Parts: sequence; structure tokens; C-alpha cells
Amino acid sequence: MAATVTNSLLTALAVAARSVLPAAARVRLKAAAAKIKSPIQLRAEADVSRLRAAYLDLMGESLIGRLNQDPALPLFELDGYHDSTREHGLDWPTAAPSMIGAKAPTASGSKRPRSST
Repeated sequence: MAATVTNSLLTALAVAARSVLPAAARVRLKAAAAKIKSPIQLRAEADVSRLRAAYLDLMGESLIGRLNQDPALPLFELDGYHDSTREHGLDWPTAAPSMIGAKAPTASGSKRPRSST
């Protein structure tokens, strides 16, 4: 419904602008109106962004063996799994594909925050 109201308002504004605004201004107004997103579009984009971040966090947690609490190799003389050691990548997991640790920089250059799960 909000998108219909927004589109109706933009249509009415465009009709009114035809009689008052010069052609160049009408073109700019039309381009600006095309950039306006409805609340539904904004919510969908936020949901996609949130889901993407959650997926990447899940993959990161899986890669370092945090999800299944993969214990360290015996040469580290640690008894089982220690989250603080894994956080900084100071042990070698027995089965996890990576030993980089959770504090390692991500592809964007920022450090990946710890998952809240």
C-alpha cells in the first residue's frame, strides 16, 4: 500500500511539474523520483544484508571449528576445546579447515566480530 501511495504522489507531482517546470528540471525530477525506494524495498534490502552477514558469520565459525568445538591437536597440550585460544588462532584444530582464528581480518579489512550464538 505504501508503494502505491508513493507512486501516486510521484505521478501527481510529475503532472503538476509539466505545467510549471522547464524540461530540464522535469528530467531531473523524474530521475530523482526513480531513485526513491519504497519502505518495502528498503526493508527487503536490509533483510538481504542481514542474512548475508549471518551466512558469512556462520561460514567463518564453521571454518575455524568453533561450531563443533573442534579440539586442538595434541601437540598443544590443551585439554579439549578452548574458545579464547581459538579466538586468536593460537591452536591447530584437529579437523577444522582453517587455523586463522576469529580475530583475523575479513576480506573487507575489518575484523570479524564474534558470533552471538
